[in-house]
Amino acid sequence: MGEIDTEITIRSHPSEELGERKIKLDGMVYIETEDHGDVRLKDLCDINADGTITSIEKRDSRPIIHWLANGTETRLSIPDGKELRVVEGLLESHSHPIGTIVQLERIGYAIIEKDGLLLVHE
Repeated sequence: MGEIDTEITIRSHPSEELGERKIKLDGMVYIETEDHGDVRLKDLCDINADGTITSIEKRDSRPIIHWLANGTETRLSIPDGKELRVVEGLLESHSHPIGTIVQLERIGYAIIEKDGLLLVHE
């Protein structure tokens, strides 16, 4: 099966020109609740529903899902008519300055603000 390194390098985007990023692993990753099951952690490994790593290499047709290591608690403000709905969650650790637009997988694009994120496009 093989072992997972404590620091991995993955592509920042499907386009190679957009570079890579390093992620430090501490033994725990976060996934969305609805993704629970036998899955492939994108660019990492295959796992079973109990969290057991079954393969480093992709071995079958299980769903590929995004995941998060070392997340930071954050607030996402979502425009809802004339109101802002606030959702709390985890964001990948980063060094982007305030004002940077980032992609939130399965959600859309958000701008980094002083106190969290503001969804700007779904």
